[in-house]
Amino acid sequence: MRSSNFIKLALFSLCVVVLTGCLTNPITGNIGPSWTVPMGAPLASNTVYLSDVINDQFETRDDLYVFYQEADFSINLAEYVRFDFAEDIDSGIEFTIPGEEIKVEISLADLNMNLDDIDQFQSIGFAQGTLAITFPNDPDWHTDSITIDGKSLAVADNNLAGQVINNDSKIAIVASSDAPNPNLPNTARISFSNTELASFKGCLHTIEISADDFNLDLNLDLELPEAVESALSGVEWLDASLFLTINNKTNLPINMEQLKINFIGASGSSYLSFTNKGENGAIITKEGTKTTYTFKPTKGKEHPIISAIQSIPDAIKLEGSIVVGQDEFVDLQFADLEVVVGFDLASQITFNVDQVESIIVGPFDVQPDEDLADNIEEFIESAYLYARVTNNFPLGVGLVLELSESEDNWENATQISIGDMPKGEESTLVFPVEQPLIDLIRNGGYTRVQVTLLGTGSQDYAIRASDYLKFALWAEVRVKINH
Repeated sequence: MRSSNFIKLALFSLCVVVLTGCLTNPITGNIGPSWTVPMGAPLASNTVYLSDVINDQFETRDDLYVFYQEADFSINLAEYVRFDFAEDIDSGIEFTIPGEEIKVEISLADLNMNLDDIDQFQSIGFAQGTLAITFPNDPDWHTDSITIDGKSLAVADNNLAGQVINNDSKIAIVASSDAPNPNLPNTARISFSNTELASFKGCLHTIEISADDFNLDLNLDLELPEAVESALSGVEWLDASLFLTINNKTNLPINMEQLKINFIGASGSSYLSFTNKGENGAIITKEGTKTTYTFKPTKGKEHPIISAIQSIPDAIKLEGSIVVGQDEFVDLQFADLEVVVGFDLASQITFNVDQVESIIVGPFDVQPDEDLADNIEEFIESAYLYARVTNNFPLGVGLVLELSESEDNWENATQISIGDMPKGEESTLVFPVEQPLIDLIRNGGYTRVQVTLLGTGSQDYAIRASDYLKFALWAEVRVKINH
């Protein structure tokens, strides 16, 4: 036994010695566990708009004009579906008399429930509303308690919030009288009021929502340069689009045929209709619960948008209505119907890509990181450069990150190629970090980003407000730290 204990003690002592040596910080000499700590260093971030680039580099151009405007609104579909009704019942009621109280039980299946918005239902969930039970023929009787399928309802306000009822639910009422009367009331009145539904299972009538309910007017403030305004007489210059996006989280079918988009201008009105087909019709795209209708002229051809813009409109307004649902069985949770309308006006211009100088963005001041001390470099486990780039330009771009100790001297700057980014692409790129970037993070310095447009010769481009290049560059250094 003693020999066994001695062996255990010796092994324990050996482990302590070995582990102590392994957990000793070679810098501080302290003993303790080690872990890896990520240290982030922002290097450069900005958004560049192509229209600004063209204006800066081609100062004599007066045919470039971009405009973008959008408006949004939302409506809760539950506001258009009410379970409001009042009904006097003199049959289908069970009265019982326990002492001086009466109990009344009403089955919803026995009610007529003449509802404007609902054809039939299996179950309804309430976001709000009030349930009231009264006795019109004997007002001395008042309600003491209400239960729906055995679940109590607060009599103080009879609030239906959170309640779910079925088409055959039983409503039980306990009532008493301040002036006991030997004659029981022979009629009860049930009423649901100020209801707003949270869920519904059954058959809805179609819901017609007037465009006026959206209150969605898009004001246009087109300050067109003289050269641009004179070009409006033709159709070659214009590159415009108008979109309407509906986010329909309830997934009820929507009929848009009664809805129109009206350009209100100095020379009258011009309409876009959702019943139009072909080149004048809307391009329909779907993504999840969102449906987008885009009206876009074909270059060189007449289109209602072109004639509208030629009148220099003051506003865009929705008129008519949309119809939701189609008189069929549904099982849904009510949600907001979100609508966004946007208008994009671009200049169709030609410029020579070879004549566009590299775009310099920066400089950006990078503060030194005191945690990266000189003698900690050997404990860096890994270091990476990250670049998140979104290229919404109509042409590709090349990016180069430059590093310098001086804000004003870039002749000997270190260049790190981020690479080429095709048009319409969004990516996050990762590169291993080399020594010059480690030195800049540790000691501080400056960065800037050089952007080059990719392409050759003169080409025709539609320059719009949404043409932007967005980038964010940062480094992440992972350092092994001991206690």
